[in-house]
Amino acid sequence: MSVPLRYRRATTGYVTEADAAAEDAQFRAGEYLMGRLVKLDDGTVLRQHRVPAGDARGPGMGYDRLDSEIYAGRMLHQAVGWLDYPAELACLYGDSEVDAESGGGAAADPYSLIEPYRGEPLTEAIVYLDDEDTELFTDSLLSALCWLAAAGIAHRALGPDTVRWDAGRRQVQLTDFSRSAIFGSDRTSVTGPAEWIAPESRPGRRYGAVGPQDDMWAAGRLMFFVQHQGAPPRERRELAGTGLDALLGPPEGRPTASEALHGRGRQDPAAGSGQGRTWLADGRGRFLRLRDGKHHGALVPPEFLADINWPASATEASARGPVPGSPAGPPPWAPRAPGMPETPGPLASYPPPAPGNGEPSGTSEPRQRSRAKRRPWGRGAG
Repeated sequence: MSVPLRYRRATTGYVTEADAAAEDAQFRAGEYLMGRLVKLDDGTVLRQHRVPAGDARGPGMGYDRLDSEIYAGRMLHQAVGWLDYPAELACLYGDSEVDAESGGGAAADPYSLIEPYRGEPLTEAIVYLDDEDTELFTDSLLSALCWLAAAGIAHRALGPDTVRWDAGRRQVQLTDFSRSAIFGSDRTSVTGPAEWIAPESRPGRRYGAVGPQDDMWAAGRLMFFVQHQGAPPRERRELAGTGLDALLGPPEGRPTASEALHGRGRQDPAAGSGQGRTWLADGRGRFLRLRDGKHHGALVPPEFLADINWPASATEASARGPVPGSPAGPPPWAPRAPGMPETPGPLASYPPPAPGNGEPSGTSEPRQRSRAKRRPWGRGAG
């Protein structure tokens, strides 16, 4: 089936018109989104993500998910700048938003164009990863999160279905930015299995503002998941001695991806990229102007009303004391005194759930435990 496309190229900003051959088969492309493959005249094959007809077009659903994906893709391109786009991140090729001020008009059925994903979902690749792959996985995952932090974005939906493993490159690739959020914005509830959604973002428990530590909770569990070939941890004490328990405390006490990489003797690949908070605010402003041209009169999602001075706000909040319900005492990643036992208990029980609010359910069954031994997640970890 031939379809006309009119889109804005992510790398140049130019509006392009092209005819494409679209496949009839569709697939899930994220929460409330569907995708299909399209082939441009020059032979380029892309994923076209769209909002399906029906209930998925309601407020706070498909269009907001698509906007989040497009915004994340654009800001990542700006953060990378003249450098090669990191293979660890799904890449936005273009989107149907064009500048209304330039007379471009608006697309009747908005979409994003994403370069084909690399590798396999972890749910499939997990069975053949060896010990060396496990180390490379950790470095690559943290590197990907460093690039996200450089763009001022948290993924917020990391899990075995959104993180892929490219066996040829021996790298991860993060996909599906439809639930991403801007640093400094108020946390909204994230749907999904509880074992991959950080407690501070679950329904009935969400609190605080999004920051670079938000993805580290799921990252720690993914590292354990890979080390144990598909067995997620059930209790925090399972991670004792691995260093991963440092990532499962309250967000204000977790290390960032950059700090974790430094702990492994590696450098942050995104260090020095971007132009600071003013650049992030300008990028968001441009995006919202284009969004208004496409969805005229649409409400701005709360995640785009971010506090651009969030680092200062976070410092002030920290000075006021711990979040109610969070553990007292030293930060959870601080070295434990010799002989001090770890307090057993459920994973991340902060903050206390509001009465009457249920939690997402669902757990993954372990596939096999042939590498059940514990190992430090950081090369320098003790």
